[in-house]
Amino acid sequence: MNAKFQYSLENFRGVAIIFVMLSHLGSFEGATGVGKFFYFVVANATAWFVFLSGYLFYHIERNRFVYAGYLSKKARYVVLPYLILSIFPLVAGFLFGRPALLGLSGPGYVGWSLVVGGSVVGPLWFVPMITIFFLCSPVFNRLARTRMIYPLALAGIAFSVFSWRPIVNANPLLAFLNFLGFYLLGLAFAAGRGYLDALRESVKSALILACLGLFVAAFALYVALTDSPAGFFDGLGIFNPLQFGKLALLVALFFLFERYLNKQNEMLAMTAKISFGLFFMHGFYLMAFARIQPFLPGGNGLLTFFEEVAIVILASFVTVLSIQRILGKHSRYVIGC
Repeated sequence: MNAKFQYSLENFRGVAIIFVMLSHLGSFEGATGVGKFFYFVVANATAWFVFLSGYLFYHIERNRFVYAGYLSKKARYVVLPYLILSIFPLVAGFLFGRPALLGLSGPGYVGWSLVVGGSVVGPLWFVPMITIFFLCSPVFNRLARTRMIYPLALAGIAFSVFSWRPIVNANPLLAFLNFLGFYLLGLAFAAGRGYLDALRESVKSALILACLGLFVAAFALYVALTDSPAGFFDGLGIFNPLQFGKLALLVALFFLFERYLNKQNEMLAMTAKISFGLFFMHGFYLMAFARIQPFLPGGNGLLTFFEEVAIVILASFVTVLSIQRILGKHSRYVIGC
């Protein structure tokens, strides 16, 4: 990856993880008025992470991809931290009687929780889903080397825009299908890097403005939405304004970052490098905040939002950086960075 684009992509990744954490804040999710628009901006930023995963897979692995080595790396730096950090949620689940509540045996509950991912710590649903992408990497590697990646990316993103997440994100295979279009789009952007570079700046400006306009239109449709499908199958074929809005903003920001944030930004670079650790840790602080929030001042207003930012997001930064300082290079096996 050339240095110019690496900075823009790295900065984009740093912004994406901040958006992911913001979108999970309960005090933000229920915002009204102007707050609802800002929530729409950050909501479903997971789609950007999937896009970036596809882009980076092609760019980094295209000339050195070895399936066994690739899976080994992902097992050590993604799956192993997931298993380690799942110990506490599984113990908590047993203590609060979840196996009996779900009608599962002890081993059955452990197996189900690890496959689903977010049974106790909600954001962890992402890991089983992204693992399916890892397992399918030979297919993606092959497709990205052919011109078929472009029509497939268009078809995939159309499917993503007309599909919805599974109920409470509890099915990694359905989540994989829901986000597949964004991964294919990342592959297509990386494979077609030469075409993107050849675009005139005036064309890129027009694309940015058009996508920002589509984003605003998607927000209007989102506000008008009175009811959303109950899950993946109920939502098949139904336009998803949140997913479409995230696609439009993705394309606009891709070119905006390339133009204006195509230089090193230490804060965003640091955030990007520890993004997996932040992803892992913020789910635990979301649980902690839910427990202590009734004892904090602020009700459900702006003060509660800032309290949640401090307890969830800032504490996640402090925790991840502290673990890195204590464990050094071994922290990757525990928190993924």
